[in-house]
Parts: sequence; structure tokens; C-alpha cells
Amino acid sequence: MPNRRAFLGGATFAALASQLQPAGAATPAPAKTPRVPPLNFSVASFDTLLGRPAAHRHLFASTKIDDGTVLDAMHNTVRAYTEVGIDAGQVFPVAVLYHGVSIALAFDDAAWNQWLIPALPKYLKDEHDDVDDLKAGKGNPFLHRADQTDGNFDASIETLVTQAGAHFFVCDHALRGLSGSLAGTANLSQAQVYDRLTKALIPSASVVPAGVWAVHAIQERRFTYLQTTL
Repeated sequence: MPNRRAFLGGATFAALASQLQPAGAATPAPAKTPRVPPLNFSVASFDTLLGRPAAHRHLFASTKIDDGTVLDAMHNTVRAYTEVGIDAGQVFPVAVLYHGVSIALAFDDAAWNQWLIPALPKYLKDEHDDVDDLKAGKGNPFLHRADQTDGNFDASIETLVTQAGAHFFVCDHALRGLSGSLAGTANLSQAQVYDRLTKALIPSASVVPAGVWAVHAIQERRFTYLQTTL
């Protein structure tokens, strides 16, 4: 949202431009760009997904990538249950990714290579975030289990999904914002980038109308809540 100075500056420029326009000249029509369509969201499907039987149901929320802090919290929770004799299948961890670039965790390797790795250094600098493995062509550094990693200490998305059926909810507001930012450097409309990023979500992720809504809605469905980053 523009501040007061920027707003007044824009208004002054518009007024000056109208005075300089020749009498009788037609006002050019603004260029039309495709709008991002409304989210096709089903509360029934949301309820079905969250209705999976599990004795221990946990919600983790994150506003930053923060080198995968939310994934570490999810993994440590599942691991602690197994250490006290409870099967990981009885634990259902879900994460809400909202605000900023936290939603990047839920995109596949192709999206990281094409869109996110080139753009993330700017965002990470702005958010004081950190990604040690951010390298061109390497894909999502949080997605895959490393070949030499002990499963007991691996907090990759693949391991969380395999061991405990983890699911990730992506904020539509953040997705639209990121799409608009990336569109400026990709020579595409916001709607085009939004469409491509939506199709690049990992299978264990889905979009919700707003992350803040999902945080409340999931708690209402009897999940405990932990905010992992602020």
C-alpha cells in the first residue's frame, strides 16, 4: 500500500498529465492483464484431508523459510513419539506456510530452478533468512532425503510425508503476492505465474484461502498448534 507521500506524488503527476493533454484527445485505455482467478477451494475436501485417523494431531505454522525450521519442528515431534514407543503412523503433522516466501518450501524442483533460486536471494536478504543449499539447478533443498542421511535425523519433506503422512497448506494470499513479484522479471502476467506455481506444488501440498484462516480452522479440528517462526 503506498504511503501518503507516494499517493500525493502520484495524484500530482496525474493532474499535471491531464493539463498537458491536448484538448479533445482521447484518454488511452489502460492495458488489460489477465487477473488471477478466484481460488477453487472446497471446505469438504479440507475436512476430509484433516479427518485422517491419528491419535496425535499437530499443526506447525511458519512465516519464513528460516533454513527449514518448521520441518525440523515437525520431524522432532514425530521422532519423539517414536522414541516413547508410539508408531509414526499415529502422528499427523501438518504445516501452514503463510506470509513472505515460506510457501517456497512446498514447490517442486522445477519451480525452484526456474523461479525461486534466481529470485530468493533478494527475498531472503529482506527477511533475514538463510538457505545454505541454495544453488542453481539443485532444486528444492528441503524436499529430498539425502542418500547418506540417517532416517532418524532427516527432516526432509519426503521423509515427513513417508513416515507420518505430513501435509502442507499454502496461503493463497502469499501465493498471489509471490506471483506478482516474480512476474515483473519473468515477462509474464501475475495470472500466468500463479497458474504455473500452483501446478508446481508438491503432491503433499494444497492451497488454502488464507494462511491465518487455516491456522484457526485447523485448530478447530482438534490439532495442537506451534508457531515455528515469526
